[in-house]
Amino acid sequence: MATTASVVLIRLQSSHRFDPQISENLDKLVEKYQAEVVTEPQHLQTVIKQKRPKVAVLPDNALTLPESEDLRRLLYEYIKTGGTVILAFRFAATSTAAGLDCMFRELGIPMWTHASSDLFAYTRTNLYLHPASQGTFAPAAAAAAEMNLNYPIKAVHIEGVEDRDKLYYPWLEDTGDIASIQGHDSACPSAFTKIGRGYLGYVGDFPLRVGTVKVIKAMI
Repeated sequence: MATTASVVLIRLQSSHRFDPQISENLDKLVEKYQAEVVTEPQHLQTVIKQKRPKVAVLPDNALTLPESEDLRRLLYEYIKTGGTVILAFRFAATSTAAGLDCMFRELGIPMWTHASSDLFAYTRTNLYLHPASQGTFAPAAAAAAEMNLNYPIKAVHIEGVEDRDKLYYPWLEDTGDIASIQGHDSACPSAFTKIGRGYLGYVGDFPLRVGTVKVIKAMI
């Protein structure tokens, strides 16, 4: 059951202040899943190696920085052996294009890349739920079933995502057609893929709308 999932929230930049909406949703995550909040690298090493949580959530860019290389290797091994890592909340908004690409590469999914040459580019669009996305979340089927069919976002998109791993497509309401983002046919704002025995999830929407919160819950 999702409500009993073992979750760790990685806050190595504990002095970073989130806006009230983000902070409220992080507090709700900690309360709902009784998540352990980690603020020190050594503590993270201990939690991942000894407690083996089911899910690790990264809400900011701390692990994209050069000094976090060892921790990225730790998370890669954690994913391969059955853990789930979710990059969400303010992760995309606080990361550079190079930081995103480095994170994906070192977590074992080098084909995923930032979908714009601009360092902090984001795209506003309406989304349409990928017809196959609920099958992606077999262990959390109830949460996946509650995901919005469509909703508007402002997000950092990524490309190189296999069709089966995309959760939403851009949607043109006036024509009813699925659109491409900035000329990138494969670009998408959220994705979830299997790596080894575990999973990596990415959520690029940073205003954190209700629809996005549902996506994060489905990943957990």
